[in-house]
Amino acid sequence: MNNEKDFTEKSLRYMSHGAIGCAISHVQLWKKIAAEINDNNYLIFEDDVIFNSNFSKSLHAALRNYPTNTDIFFLGSRNERQRDIKYFTNFNYCRSFNARLGAFAYIISSKSAKKY
Repeated sequence: MNNEKDFTEKSLRYMSHGAIGCAISHVQLWKKIAAEINDNNYLIFEDDVIFNSNFSKSLHAALRNYPTNTDIFFLGSRNERQRDIKYFTNFNYCRSFNARLGAFAYIISSKSAKKY
């Protein structure tokens, strides 16, 4: 989404109030990340993520394989239209508690956050 008008007109039409609040939280977080001077990567989790017992090992494996040419690296999400999303295929370290849709674990850089 290139601006907040796109966000409200294109995305909010079919979203629940909870999903809207969650999306706004992510956008606000991306704005903070985009304001950073460095180009660090940021690991984002939803507040209801449940980690499995091999979380640390799986996270380290994912970070070793992190593609630097991607904007958002999804570690866990649910989406009805996932055909255009590429995942780290063997990454099974967390799940969202009772989530129907959403990106409950991902990595984004400040450079990528500036695009949104």
